[in-house]
Parts: sequence; C-alpha cells; structure tokens
Amino acid sequence: MSRILFVLIVGMTCLASSLCLGTESMGTPAAKLEFDKGNALVTGGDFSSAAKAYRRAIEIDPDFAQAHQNYIFMTQLSAEQNNSAKDAKTGEKIYQQLQAEYEELSKQHPEKAAYQWALGYMNLELLAEIAENHIRSALTIDPVFAPAYALLSTIDGSRGDLEACREDLRKAVEANPDNSIYRFLYAYELKTANRDEFLRQSKEILQRYPDSEAAVSILYVLSSEAKTPEEKIKYLETRTVPLRRSRGY
Repeated sequence: MSRILFVLIVGMTCLASSLCLGTESMGTPAAKLEFDKGNALVTGGDFSSAAKAYRRAIEIDPDFAQAHQNYIFMTQLSAEQNNSAKDAKTGEKIYQQLQAEYEELSKQHPEKAAYQWALGYMNLELLAEIAENHIRSALTIDPVFAPAYALLSTIDGSRGDLEACREDLRKAVEANPDNSIYRFLYAYELKTANRDEFLRQSKEILQRYPDSEAAVSILYVLSSEAKTPEEKIKYLETRTVPLRRSRGY
C-alpha cells in the first residue's frame, strides 16, 4: 500500500436509547497535562517514566486513544531499554502483560470502545486477523469511534483493498472532523483515485488546520507533485509551520 503513515489519535455522545457512546477524545485538560509530561520524558529518553505518565493520562481519560497508543508503545520500548541482555522472551512477556491488562480493562468496562481498540492496535503488526476482530468489537460498542476506522484502514490497505481503505478513512473523518491526521490520510489515499476530491480535501486541511502537521505534510505532497518549478516553490513557501515530532511515537 502506497501511503504516508502517521502513527497514530471529543466529548460524549448519547443516543436517544440512553446508551452512552464515548467518542474519541483528544484529551481532557488534566489528561493532556500527563500526556505532555510523557512526551517530554520520551524526548529525554526515559521511556519507563513516560509510560507511567501516559498510563495516568488514560486513567483520567479512558477514551484518549493516542495516550493508549503511546502507553503501549513506551511500555514495550521501556522493556527493551532495560533488557541489557536483549532476551527475546522479554518482548513476549510484555506483550502478554499488556494483553492481560487490556482484556481485564475491557471486561471491567465493556462500554468502552478504546480498550478493544487498544487490543487491536497491539496485535496489528503480527496478528492482523485478531486485531481486526478487536477493532470490529470496538465499532460494535461505539460505531463512531474514529480511531477504529483509522486502524481498520491499515488492515484493508495491507490487503490491497484500497476502496475499503478509503471508505474507512472517510468514516474516520466523519466521526472526528477535528482530527487533522485522519483527513490527511484520507486525502492522501484519494491522490490517484479521485484527483478532484484529493485537491478539495487538501484545501480543507489548509483552511481548517493551518497550523497542523497535516497542513505541512499536505503541502509537501502538493509540492512534490507540482508540474512547474514555480508551482513547487509556491507550495514550499507556504510551509510556515516547522516539521516537528508527532504526538504519537
């Protein structure tokens, strides 16, 4: 699959049936404070403390998908960092611990799609079928949980089903239009399939999220496809936001 990957992630939506669905959260103020502490610790190379900060963030805001992602990833990296012997069994042990932790959380809070999504995320690379089952379980719990559609797009794309991949990303954008990353990924997948819609989505990114990394990235894509040097320069000169590390690691 040809795509630029962002590694990857508001509020509560209640249906008339009184079933309350937790949409993707971009982080409550208190959760974001812990999340930002985690990011700073990652920069300093303290992966263990970073994982703890991300864990505090998801305790505060269980629907904060990006915090779950960072917690899982940093827990794994911390184990590698502390494993001087590079014991191959360490990674499997950490995986089993995380798997058990999220299975228990999902059991305790069956109404939370984020826990099933996290199980899908941690199984995505090696056990895609199991990952997909968890992702679809997340969508059964909450049909508008945007991170699940974004993760599903990776699976469909890896199968070569680009039409399904684009539809997954369209649904992610529809579910959470405030997440610029989803719109960038959707626009990028439209680049060859629907040029007019790609350009429309690109314009939407630049207008709606002018200071985002998605805006920087879409300008880079547009400049790389420019047909004249003047057009390329125009796009490159528009890149006023410096590239910086994503909130996901």
